[in-house]
Amino acid sequence: MNIINLTPHDICILPQSGAELQNQRIIPPSGTIARCDTEEVHCGTIDGIPVYHTTYGQVHGLPESKKGSVYIVSYVVARALASSRHDLVIPAGFERDEKGNIIGCHAFSVLSLPQ
Repeated sequence: MNIINLTPHDICILPQSGAELQNQRIIPPSGTIARCDTEEVHCGTIDGIPVYHTTYGQVHGLPESKKGSVYIVSYVVARALASSRHDLVIPAGFERDEKGNIIGCHAFSVLSLPQ
């Protein structure tokens, strides 16, 4: 399976529990970033802080589906195309360090099941 990272950062896949961190797998960015157009409309304030309603539009930077390939994308991109693309995955099962920073994930998640 060809796993293509369409995010701007490394995706670190950590081993399942009990394995050493040196067994992690790094999936580097492909150089292409899948992004979703956004539109923000001011809809009020909370204690002087602006509040916006965000809508998401067209996705850019996403290659056509290719047999034998899956694409790591952001949640926003995966959500925008959940009904039409079954080859998109997002990182899942996050592991955090002592400061709460994400250091990797243990799995992928899909927003739509393959047909």
